[in-house]
Amino acid sequence: MKFFIPDYQRGYRWTKQQVKDLLDDIDEFINKKQSGFYCIQPLVVKKNILQEEEFCGELKELKSADEENLINATQNILNKYSRWEVI
Repeated sequence: MKFFIPDYQRGYRWTKQQVKDLLDDIDEFINKKQSGFYCIQPLVVKKNILQEEEFCGELKELKSADEENLINATQNILNKYSRWEVI
């Protein structure tokens, strides 16, 4: 997934390393299948579509072969043209 940390975010901007460290830590917790819960301050994100015309164009080109392939193709297009903005 792609994340975007805007300049207005608490008066500072996260570095790539800080974002990577957070996501790696969460991933490690999930993969260890630890009981309990992962403590983190609220993290609000919003999914944004980039290059909306290209996104819509690719969606229109999808052919409905079968439901599973259509779902996977749609998800791939969505991932290609989207990013998560940290609010």
